[in-house]
Amino acid sequence: MSSFLRDLRFAARVLLRAPGFSLVVILSLGVGVALAVATLAVVNAYLLRSMPFPAAERLFQIAYSRTNEPLPRDLEKIDWAALGDVVEVALASDPDVLYLTEGGFTERANSALVSAGYLEGLGVRPALGRTLRESDATTSADRVALISHALWRNRFGMRPDILGRQFRAYSAEDTRATFTLTVVGVLPPEFWTSRPTDVMLPLRTGAVTAYSVRLRDGVTIAEAERRIADAVRAAASAIPPTWSGVRLRAMQEQYAEPVRPILVAISFAAAIALAIVCANVVVLLLLRSTRRQKEVAVRLALGAGRVQVMRMIVAEALILTAAATAIGVAVTASGLRTLAPIVEQNLGRIAPGGTSAIAIDGAVLVAVGGIGSIVALALTLAPALASSRHDLFSSLRRDDRGGTGSVGGRRLRSFLTAAEVAGSVALLVGCGLLVRTALHLTKTDLGIDTTAVVAAQVTLPAQSYPTPAALAAFYDRLQDEMRHPATFTDWPVLVEPIQHPIEADGASVEGLLIGAVGVSPRFFETFGVDIIEGRRFSTADRIGSEPVAVISQSLARRLWPNGGAVGRRIRTGEELSVRAPLGSWRIVVGVVSDVRQTVTDSDLRDVYLPFQQVPNRFTTVLFETDRPLAEWLGAFRRSVAAIDDEVAVSASATPSAAAARQLAGPRFLAALFSGFAIFTALLAVLGLYGVVAYAIQQRQREVAIRMALGATAAAVTTLLVRHGATIVAVGLAAGLLGAIGVARLLRAQIHGVEPFDAMTFSATVVLLGAAGLMASWWPARRASRSNPLMALKAE
Repeated sequence: MSSFLRDLRFAARVLLRAPGFSLVVILSLGVGVALAVATLAVVNAYLLRSMPFPAAERLFQIAYSRTNEPLPRDLEKIDWAALGDVVEVALASDPDVLYLTEGGFTERANSALVSAGYLEGLGVRPALGRTLRESDATTSADRVALISHALWRNRFGMRPDILGRQFRAYSAEDTRATFTLTVVGVLPPEFWTSRPTDVMLPLRTGAVTAYSVRLRDGVTIAEAERRIADAVRAAASAIPPTWSGVRLRAMQEQYAEPVRPILVAISFAAAIALAIVCANVVVLLLLRSTRRQKEVAVRLALGAGRVQVMRMIVAEALILTAAATAIGVAVTASGLRTLAPIVEQNLGRIAPGGTSAIAIDGAVLVAVGGIGSIVALALTLAPALASSRHDLFSSLRRDDRGGTGSVGGRRLRSFLTAAEVAGSVALLVGCGLLVRTALHLTKTDLGIDTTAVVAAQVTLPAQSYPTPAALAAFYDRLQDEMRHPATFTDWPVLVEPIQHPIEADGASVEGLLIGAVGVSPRFFETFGVDIIEGRRFSTADRIGSEPVAVISQSLARRLWPNGGAVGRRIRTGEELSVRAPLGSWRIVVGVVSDVRQTVTDSDLRDVYLPFQQVPNRFTTVLFETDRPLAEWLGAFRRSVAAIDDEVAVSASATPSAAAARQLAGPRFLAALFSGFAIFTALLAVLGLYGVVAYAIQQRQREVAIRMALGATAAAVTTLLVRHGATIVAVGLAAGLLGAIGVARLLRAQIHGVEPFDAMTFSATVVLLGAAGLMASWWPARRASRSNPLMALKAE
């Protein structure tokens, strides 16, 4: 141990004598390690770490059939008690929205209807009070609720007497009556669900279908699938002939599935970046070891064994790696608090356990230790092998200014540099594809003008507004109360609408699905949607008048290619449900320009219905104003409360914010890959410059002799550039193969450009090839302009 510490102290003194070299190596490795650690923290939070529940590895989602395969009937009749030896608890939940009506205003709160034992199944205990019991689910029982710690704090002021307190609310699922809820418990502040929940209620519908289970310890997935499938067969009144059985999938895996491809792509990019950093540093160490051949030879001549020399090299590698790893971990740890919310926002999915889960924990540190060990091994092997092959006497006889170094050393340096170029090509192609995707989406013509438009969501209780006529009357009063023209729609702008089948006079509509949206007359004017044929809606298009519709230009061409859409009849679903029956026949009174419902929407076949003919309890109100959203929302709340203070008002994403949110993911991925690509390309070019410059320095005598014998500067430059050009060519060829893999990996993230886009591939090869040739040409040009007599005299 003492000898190892002595080796470390000696290695530290040697590195301190070359501060420039040591600083470059440590900082380069530190950046690479920081990228790897940040990526590991995110991947660990989403893909590797268990859900934030005790024994979460035993929590599974149930798929009762494959995708697009019909379900067996009567799944709610499964006898879970008979499966007690396999399933510890079956979990059923149904998301809902509550509207809390007390306190002078109505507040929207996310809620969930859950089966008895739901919290126990997750292994969660309330911070105050009790959990929900089976007796709470009976129709004769008083309505009780668990509330979130945040709701207790924000709405009830963390009152200590919260247990037993009552409040009134109505449900988005069933707004026939306002009911009273009694608080029986408060959820712990760290409680997390994939959908933030403020109020938890008991399911009161009798038998329910469970879609999650906690298996008993020691039960295998295959056994549980078989037993649950048998229970389905015993309970179902009808099983489809194509039914393939039950599938269980880990809850964490199910939740992370949407972001898995993105995180795999980011991990791949970070791994390439770290590998290129290591290759660059290894090249620097090889060049340094070549210059230290005489020093090593002297040590061997004075009696030092090769083992001692190896220990010196290992000690230096450990110090460099440890310093770089410490810097990388420290930088990442300090930046993760800022980075975590940005990651969640751009991935569009909360990390299991919340933002705090994106952190450097024990698992990440173990992985960092493994990465550090691999880096240290890489920094040790190449210099150690190079030193072990040095001949003692030839190293002592050779002048440092002469010789060319070992053939193996030159080949290894060239191979590593070509690998850097190849990795840079792969990342640059991915960067190019993602940047072109982001630019394409940014420049996409949405067909609407989203500037200076704010939005709010209103929800009307059904017991107060039981008929379409009552709903329409409320919106008429609201328009009068606001005193400024507003736009009403039953579906948020720039959110893909529910798809419905359609029927049309004289047109083939087999398999055709369209988006149907109810809009008020000002919708087209507010968003600058052009009228192509016929007319827009008017205030006369309301309940009791002739049913009419306006369709998009693309739908008109699809239904009636020869024109004449105005005056034709269509009918489609008019409710916010995919199973809604077709509504009444409507006369097409206008054709308008196409509107993209999302930035990636390619299906522009849409139907617009007059809002006052199909008024809805869930409505988005849009208003053209330059006032800040918070200021406008306060005035809007007062306008609504003046009519009915039980109507809920909540902020809604403005159209411009909705568009920005849809662009956030592609922009984030493009920016991330751009950073990786630029960093690694710079390292590759610098590494190539160093290798070529060193090779030219080793051939200084040859160059001087050629020039003394009459070789021109151009001929010498061409000769010297050839080495670098060969490395670049090999790296580009290998990089193109890697780029194909990257393009396939990113296929799902690419829009508006082909994954194997020739322009992107060609531009990458040209740019990196030109940069590589420039890095080779510059030292060659300097060498060709040197005085050959001075070089020969120095020899």
